[in-house]
Amino acid sequence: SFVNSTKYSNIFAKVPDVNKCQQDVMGNLWYVANGNIGVMKKSSDSQYVSVYKQFNPLKDNFVANYEKVTAVDKNNFFVGINDGLVHFNLSSISKRNIKCNVFIKNVTFGNHAVINDKTDFIISKPLTYAENIIKFTFSAPNFASMSTTKFSYKLEGFDKKWSDWRKTAFKEYTNLREGNYKMMVRADNGYSTAFASSSCTFKILAPWYRSITAFLLYILLMGMGAYFLRILIKNKIRKNKYFETIEQRR
Repeated sequence: SFVNSTKYSNIFAKVPDVNKCQQDVMGNLWYVANGNIGVMKKSSDSQYVSVYKQFNPLKDNFVANYEKVTAVDKNNFFVGINDGLVHFNLSSISKRNIKCNVFIKNVTFGNHAVINDKTDFIISKPLTYAENIIKFTFSAPNFASMSTTKFSYKLEGFDKKWSDWRKTAFKEYTNLREGNYKMMVRADNGYSTAFASSSCTFKILAPWYRSITAFLLYILLMGMGAYFLRILIKNKIRKNKYFETIEQRR
């Protein structure tokens, strides 16, 4: 019968759906999870350090159910993939943490386009209501991780939550109502331990018939209408009284 191991359950507590696990001669615990490999690297004090994101470029390239890591020495390892062998040095790959940057490079609306090279920026001139179809293009410039970079976005003032992670590097919104908005983008390059973020703040003006000036005009017209209606009613009452007086005299 199988017995649950508290020790290894605690080690892998933050690793979901482990399909396979093997221990090398140095005591490192190699595992397969979600189509990728990872390792709990054993330190000198018998603690384990998780190394996982650094292997993301290999994700879904393994021979299913035949994943195997072969140790040459304490640092050098080979792992088989669909089209050959991959060699890596554990001492260097575990320290690899490629910085992730992201930018909203291009914003297009109507016949206009804004090119940006800053992390956070503001479109100072308000957009007209006719320009309420707006497209954002993202960029996370890093050639070492272009194939693994994913984006998540949220338009504050419209979206209720962040989108799912996806490789699509643009997002278009249509028929946005008037108001203040902030487009926020996050990027994950598969290596960095933290997400990068970028934002664009902008405002869309109301259509002329929903503008403050229009509402003031509506109020003025309603007031004038009520005033003239009151005069008409008074004239009607005065005329009725006049005819009543004539009738009484007869």
